[in-house]
Amino acid sequence: MELISVWILSVQLWTYPPPKIALIYQKEFDTHEACMRERATWDEKKLVALCLMKAKDVRPVSQR
Repeated sequence: MELISVWILSVQLWTYPPPKIALIYQKEFDTHEACMRERATWDEKKLVALCLMKAKDVRPVSQR
C-alpha cells in the first residue's frame, strides 16, 4: 500500500441545537503550513475551520 499524508481544510457551519453541522468548503494541501495559511482567511468569519491530517492511498485505482 502506498500512502501519503495530506492536510484537509474543512470549513463548517455549526448551528444550534447540536449536532447540526454543515460542510461549507473542503480543500486538500500538501503541508500543514499551507493549510493553516488558508485557514486564517476563514477564522475571521463565524465558521469553524479545521486543518485535519489524512492518509491518502496514491496507487492507481486499477491496483487497489
